[in-house]
Amino acid sequence: MNQILSGSLDMGLARLPVRDPSIDWHIIDFETLVAALPEDHPLAAKPELEVADLAGEPFVTFPGTQGSTVRDATALIALQAGFSPRIVQEAPDSYTILSLVAAGVGITVTVSSVQHIQMPGLCYRAFSTPVPKMAAVLAWHKKNTDPALHAVVAIAQELLPTPEPEPVLLIR
Repeated sequence: MNQILSGSLDMGLARLPVRDPSIDWHIIDFETLVAALPEDHPLAAKPELEVADLAGEPFVTFPGTQGSTVRDATALIALQAGFSPRIVQEAPDSYTILSLVAAGVGITVTVSSVQHIQMPGLCYRAFSTPVPKMAAVLAWHKKNTDPALHAVVAIAQELLPTPEPEPVLLIR
């Protein structure tokens, strides 16, 4: 968001909630939360996990100072399952977080769209517990008057209509 606010980036991908009122957005997808585990972890033997299965596990996640909606969602689902995540390592991006998970540092909760990241020692598991959907959005600065940006926004809104979310908790 900082790059959009500074004007160095016209448009980017983000997740709701977008807290800055000067940023406009268009929902393009709703992503599911999944667990990422070391493939030799005992929970990896299960085809699906309850969120409560993660209680007491060491977590790797985004820094608390970055305003990560995925970290916020992790804290929310953990709280709803009766525990607080024990964060043992923070990292600035999904690739680093997943590398740390594959190396056995801990586990993480992430969005389904990162499951294309495959590496030795890493596996993903869906939750059988209902978990929030994360709204993925195209985001841009409301004051950006560039006609090319507005043309791209119009095309995106036509070609990528907002999908209907499934009836689960929705973080907005």
